[in-house]
Amino acid sequence: MALEGTLHDFSLPDIIQLISLGRKSGAVRLVGPDTEQGSIYFKNGRVTSAAMADMLPQDAIYTFFTWNDGSFSFAEGAEAAENTIPLTQSNESIIMEGTRRADEWQRLRERVPSLDIVITLMSDPMAGGREINLRPDEWKVLTLVNGHDDVRSIARRSGFGDFKTAKIVYNLLLAGLVQLVEEEPPPPPPMPGADLYDQLATIATPQIATARVFLDDAFRRQGRDPGQPMPLDAAIGICNQFERAVGMLLGPSRARALADQMRARTRQVYGADG
Repeated sequence: MALEGTLHDFSLPDIIQLISLGRKSGAVRLVGPDTEQGSIYFKNGRVTSAAMADMLPQDAIYTFFTWNDGSFSFAEGAEAAENTIPLTQSNESIIMEGTRRADEWQRLRERVPSLDIVITLMSDPMAGGREINLRPDEWKVLTLVNGHDDVRSIARRSGFGDFKTAKIVYNLLLAGLVQLVEEEPPPPPPMPGADLYDQLATIATPQIATARVFLDDAFRRQGRDPGQPMPLDAAIGICNQFERAVGMLLGPSRARALADQMRARTRQVYGADG
């Protein structure tokens, strides 16, 4: 039975029903977001088990229902490992519960928009005299919150699966026990110009033996230190200052031609030569 495609074109309920109608035995291999992988096993068209990472079969199969994107393929005759815990629910029950969880997942996204978010403990969860009453599974997730791991990692470490972990995190956020870690903006790219002095000296020295003296003076007048990054306008200002300084030594036309070479190299260094 050649059955493969994307979860965008075939929903998981459709896949289960199709295999059920054909009374096929084998495994549906699923690849979801971030290349997560798992399998659903069938015997004569009935779901018998599921596997994904270290999850229990029940958590694994309902996690698959929350995947809106990914791919699947059916391997006829594939069997689950001998020690795999079986699923006893009917296909209809699995589909109904999986669909319910998929709908609830959309609600959870209001506060847990992605499994990639990082959460941390509130600095004072007892503020306001709140009484903390948590279930054992909520306590377990709370103890795994460290301000560094994302929800996906916590789900793997807890063994609860994506859906259950996201639901617990949702409740912990509502209870004011945890908060999102604001993502820091990436640092700005390093400003070029640190090696500008040497590059300009390489161009000017063959024409003026004392070029470095004039360059030192140009950097000083622009308030810049050789070897330090600087904005492009400051670098061009150094070339202009150099041109004025050597004008009497070389003459205006030769000074301008040399400074043009230096300005062109400067723009090249800054990626502004286009």
